[in-house]
Amino acid sequence: MLFDLNPKRRREDLFDFDEELAKLLRLIQERERLIVISGFKRTGKTSLVLTSLHSADIPYVYMNGEIFATKKSISKREFAKMFEDSANDLILNRGKWHDKLEEFLSGLSGISIEKRNGVPLIKLDPKWSTPILICCIVEKFGELAEEVEGKPFVWVFDEAQEFRKLRGYSLKGIFAHLYDRARNVVLIFVGSQKGFLYRFLGLNNPSSPLFPRPRVEIETRKLTPEESLEFLRKGFDQLGWMPDEEILKEVVEKTGGFIGWLTYVGCKAKQYGRLDKEVFKKILDEAVKQASRELEIILDNIAYYD
Repeated sequence: MLFDLNPKRRREDLFDFDEELAKLLRLIQERERLIVISGFKRTGKTSLVLTSLHSADIPYVYMNGEIFATKKSISKREFAKMFEDSANDLILNRGKWHDKLEEFLSGLSGISIEKRNGVPLIKLDPKWSTPILICCIVEKFGELAEEVEGKPFVWVFDEAQEFRKLRGYSLKGIFAHLYDRARNVVLIFVGSQKGFLYRFLGLNNPSSPLFPRPRVEIETRKLTPEESLEFLRKGFDQLGWMPDEEILKEVVEKTGGFIGWLTYVGCKAKQYGRLDKEVFKKILDEAVKQASRELEIILDNIAYYD
């Protein structure tokens, strides 16, 4: 459904983005080492990444930095727990990995395998839960994906700039190591605050481990008014009803081509059961409050880290 607020994972639910999707899929399948995806919030970055991975059934671990947006710092244990949970989600859905997982991870200290309903899942020892251990696991996941499936393994950092808050360890050296040594691992960094994203990765800093390494960038865009109108028509057609054309044009004008806000309006209209001027005003008021909260978080982060 186009009006689903969750990030899209199926191609049929992703509006447009044909060129960006084809490019990202090609880069992943060619084992491009470092991919940076940037763009304003609500321009479809996460949906683009997840749809590409799911459409090609690519194994990946997904780290969502937005969870840490209101935090001043991230502990190594919090980082490790997020990795552990996402890695186990991956393992649960990769039946081909189950027989080989323990063999590939057997040489690593600080990790154990626990079987749940016959499925081998990883458990990280808090005393050993460092980014170095996680780097070793990612490297092994890359080898496992290549041997068992002949596919790349992808490590995704969404709202990656938030991980600059990790205390007691810099991730840039880990990323550089994986870039150089883990030939079957693709690193994807997604961010809506490009300045902080570049600073986190050190992409413009000659002293950063990642600075000299080539990267490919994809930038998401806003929809044109015509595309926005088409999106709304298709979304409401899926719902089985169609608002007045004039109110659709007003929605297009107010949302400025941000596909995430168009989706928000459509989702809220579905909940109200109609979309007229009265309902749209209520939706706009709710959207403004949400956007204001998000802006406060961004400004707070800028004041704290700049």
